[in-house]
Amino acid sequence: MNLHSIRWRLLFTMLGLVIALLATLTSVQILSQQNILERELLYRERLMREKTHQRGQMLSNNLANQVAIEMAAYNLSKVTELIQTAVVENPELAYSILMDNRRTVYIHTQQPALEYKTLSASADFFAVDQKQPAQQTLTQDHEEIVEFITPIQMSNQIWGVLRLGFSMELVSKEMAKFQQEINEQIRIMIIKSLITAIIFLLFSFIIVVMISTKITTPLIKLTEAARELAKGNFSTRLLVYSKYQDEINVLSNTFDEMITNLKRSYKQLEQHNKANERFVPREFLKLLNKKNLINVQLGEYVQQEMTILFSDIRDFTTFSEKMTPEDNFKFINSYLGQMEAIISQHKGFIDKYIGDGIMALFLNADDAVKAAIAMSKQLTLYNQTRGRPGRPIIKIGIGINTGSLMLGTIGSQNRMDTTVISDAVNLASRIEDLTKIYGATLLISEPTCHKLADPSQYQVRVIDTTKVKGKAIEVTIYEVFDADPPESITLKNQTLPTFKEGFVLYHCEHFNDARPFFEQVLQVNSNDKTAQIYLERCDKILSMTMPKKSKILLVDDTPINLKLLSNFLKSNDFEVVVAINGKFALEIVNSKRPHLILLDIMMPDMSGFEVCKQLKANPKTHDIPIIFVSGMSETADKVKAFKLGGVDYITKPFQREEVLARVKTHLYLSHLQQQASWYIKNLN
Repeated sequence: MNLHSIRWRLLFTMLGLVIALLATLTSVQILSQQNILERELLYRERLMREKTHQRGQMLSNNLANQVAIEMAAYNLSKVTELIQTAVVENPELAYSILMDNRRTVYIHTQQPALEYKTLSASADFFAVDQKQPAQQTLTQDHEEIVEFITPIQMSNQIWGVLRLGFSMELVSKEMAKFQQEINEQIRIMIIKSLITAIIFLLFSFIIVVMISTKITTPLIKLTEAARELAKGNFSTRLLVYSKYQDEINVLSNTFDEMITNLKRSYKQLEQHNKANERFVPREFLKLLNKKNLINVQLGEYVQQEMTILFSDIRDFTTFSEKMTPEDNFKFINSYLGQMEAIISQHKGFIDKYIGDGIMALFLNADDAVKAAIAMSKQLTLYNQTRGRPGRPIIKIGIGINTGSLMLGTIGSQNRMDTTVISDAVNLASRIEDLTKIYGATLLISEPTCHKLADPSQYQVRVIDTTKVKGKAIEVTIYEVFDADPPESITLKNQTLPTFKEGFVLYHCEHFNDARPFFEQVLQVNSNDKTAQIYLERCDKILSMTMPKKSKILLVDDTPINLKLLSNFLKSNDFEVVVAINGKFALEIVNSKRPHLILLDIMMPDMSGFEVCKQLKANPKTHDIPIIFVSGMSETADKVKAFKLGGVDYITKPFQREEVLARVKTHLYLSHLQQQASWYIKNLN
């Protein structure tokens, strides 16, 4: 009995369809009922959780209000009693924590040993950062805890937070019980469905056997003959005769025509494969373990460690605008043709052309670096052949990175393309972009440098660290300057120890110590753009360093106040400049820019509000911190001061120590803001 015959395959197919139909109907019924029960389960769980959340939020708000009242009266014992009572009266309340803004615990019902200690877990930081009632979900001893966080306000300021942790154990137990009931109902349903399906299947088997026997008998001989053709012997001529003068006889007569057409199609397919290799590299197919493009399916991929090379022509858009479209295409094809040949010679292949850019892949890091050096040298020769008036010198930037990547196919069934996906690819592209910044021809990543068989055979120096957007890990990048002009190579090697010393000091944030080393490099090699960039960075960072003696401008029409504050601030090592009215203050700011201004409000001719408004409207002075010092204590006056741009408001009469503390704080904050702005700008 040949189980592979048409008869048995038809039998198995029909039985399979019957079984599939039964299985589908049964599964649909079971899944439908299961979905209904599971939705009911989810609905119950949601109701129980919402009820718990509402009760927890209500308790949290009420208890927080009571705690705030008692805390305002410094009645900590009453606060403890309120919180302990809440825990006892609410079984679902696992714990209660009262802590101030410094995360110091005053009450901890679950772990009293932590009282008067400072907590430092991420949940504790999250809690003290909340300015409004909030929630967070925690796991404690494999138990889900929903923590309700309510800020405690005292004297219009948030003193700390009250944290109530509600256990969801009761909800979980109730849901587990209901889940068991659902599982039991589904089990009974499956048993009944299987019994019904088996009975129906027995009747179907008898009917299918009778039908398949009647249909397949005339096709057995033709099937045997077709097997010979399936072996791929196109020279064979097969004639299958049947006693029926119908479709079977016609089918046998078409075998010869089919063999002839198959031969012709096979030859055309070989020609198409050769043509397709110009669009899909043969190396790409080898990596996918495919013999030809026909075998490639949508979504197929392979993961492999490779070295990625990105190359791009600098300022191509600028000089391409001066050429006709025809000249543009001639130039691009001429340039890319020379670069592609070098990449192929070094065992790489082009993944794609990106306008004037190239993305190439290599199995070996040394091959990629050597190819990049050869590309740079070939470009020098290419520029010499183009050395006519009006033709600009072509410069390129090359970035190389090594890492694990996925090669595969994307798109749709009607339009597919090959692609490479990986963070390693993004990093290689990022490194190529950095060549423009540092004026380097070739930059490689640290992974590529480590994969080189012998890095000492190349001219290499460390340049900077970078990272892919959205990633936290930084990668060191290096410049390979083997293809630089001989005089540039000599100067870079001569200054390499000095540059490296400055680089290390810079990245250790010793900017003042690093600066002289970069100056020494530029004295020897004035064209070293990288050293120039680092020198400028050092100067910028040092310019944002907190001054040893900050300049304070005092603006007040009362001489006694000016004298009092001036003497006090000078005694604390501040440089003090005074102005007796608003107009004089504006003149001083424009000529002697202060680090901070202490500004009175009630002054003749021009009020402190008007002075602040004019300073904030001027781009050169809008970032100077202004602290209002006034006898006006109304809330509306304070709000107006802050809306105009004031950073603080001190009410007269004042304490000198308070003024000093606020001045130092806002000077430090202003310094940090300047640094943050520079770092963000530099990062972008």
